[in-house]
Amino acid sequence: MPPPRLFDSRLEEALARRFGAERQGWRLAREAMILDAGAASLVPDFVFTHTDGTRVVLEIAGYWTPEYLRAKLARLALVRGVNLLVAVPEARALAPGALPEGTLRFKGAITLADLLPRLEAFRRPDRRRRARR
Repeated sequence: MPPPRLFDSRLEEALARRFGAERQGWRLAREAMILDAGAASLVPDFVFTHTDGTRVVLEIAGYWTPEYLRAKLARLALVRGVNLLVAVPEARALAPGALPEGTLRFKGAITLADLLPRLEAFRRPDRRRRARR
């Protein structure tokens, strides 16, 4: 039996390759956490951990039907107690205003130029100041 694939999609693989193991104090881990979403559990695609201890989970709601995306977003809305970032392709945006505020929209790929500022936004200001010293 062949070993399981490391990534579920080329999109995930490309993001992990571009990001690398560490970038700007952030370490990347694949499927490294289980989230409680009410009656279900979710394993997010990536967990980013900063050297200051800030953790952000990234779930990529990839190329699915509008019904799947609605259900996925409803489950993710039940997740509490973590810094959660959801990435959704612009082509799957459903309708204007249908995606939660803070959703990371992307076209063909999630760029580091879009991702890194979003990760940094989860860090507390006092932690950002200490890191610059």
